[in-house]
Amino acid sequence: MSHFWRRRFELLLLDNSGSGIALSDFSVDFSVTWNQAKTPRIAKIKIYNLRRDTVSRLLLREFSRVQISAGYFGLEPDGQVHEVAADENNGSSRFGTIFSGDIRIAIEGRSGTESWVTIQALDGFEAYSYARISATLAKGYTDENVYDLLQKKLEQDYGILRGKTPTFRTTKYPRGKTFNGTIATYLDELVAPPDYNATWQFLDGRLEIFNDAMIVDETAVELNRETGLIGSPLRTTGSGITAKCLINPAIRLNGLVHINQASIITQELSDDTLLSTDKKAEYQQSGVVLDKENVNQVYRGIATSPDAIATDGIYIVRGITYSGNTRGSEWYMNLMCQARGDTSKLKPPSAKAK
Repeated sequence: MSHFWRRRFELLLLDNSGSGIALSDFSVDFSVTWNQAKTPRIAKIKIYNLRRDTVSRLLLREFSRVQISAGYFGLEPDGQVHEVAADENNGSSRFGTIFSGDIRIAIEGRSGTESWVTIQALDGFEAYSYARISATLAKGYTDENVYDLLQKKLEQDYGILRGKTPTFRTTKYPRGKTFNGTIATYLDELVAPPDYNATWQFLDGRLEIFNDAMIVDETAVELNRETGLIGSPLRTTGSGITAKCLINPAIRLNGLVHINQASIITQELSDDTLLSTDKKAEYQQSGVVLDKENVNQVYRGIATSPDAIATDGIYIVRGITYSGNTRGSEWYMNLMCQARGDTSKLKPPSAKAK
């Protein structure tokens, strides 16, 4: 674990101008859920023993946004509370932002002598929930014209910038189109199958649209014991693989990781699953061979599907859950990954990597 020997953490509470305070040396529990879906990233942050004046500023909604940065070799110095300018840089190759979003609610509480404040936040919540458009495109418009119209309205009203997109078709529509409703609805229409089969998401102030073939970067993050892998990755029936590792902000949704194939193990099935008669067809389709023996369903083995395991060890990250405790041992990412080139939709794994 020589690459990950010193944890670093930064929690920023920001106002609408981008200025605010940084909480660096407090006891904090946090979790972030980030999936391949249009629904926003979700963060839950619990901060212990803040000063009363800081709690009041938070509860009185002085701060509208929260940003979590985590990893290793991060910001210097670690202070109690220090003011942060809007343009302050907090970058490092093994330290970076894992969540930035709108504060939805802040709740304070106390247990014995210990006080705490819990913040719940969502990335791009305001735009996701409230962005609307009323406009018209003349006949001859294209899908890219629709995207440009929606994105410009998002930038105008919410500061949402252009992100990655698939290559749009050049088909020109013979009739004009009137828009009068939520932008989320029109984005759903734009990326829906069969033309794109993509997913849109507001991420770090950008509108990102990814189809199953798109990735964030061609460079795969090497994932092994020396670079933070915890235990052995699990192959899950019909769901690619799951893996657990130390927090590494270089690992992103729709990014690549490289995992040694020899380290991947197959997840065992539960007794209930093995004895279930109505699950036989489902598991046979997933590669699990079940035979009938004395009425009961008996597990015979795994028929490895070429789509389920990447022969070159390259996987696309399709889901991330972060969990951390600045005073405890918890400092992990749970990953749901899919073999590159496999275009089937993943389902949430039935068991996380331990």
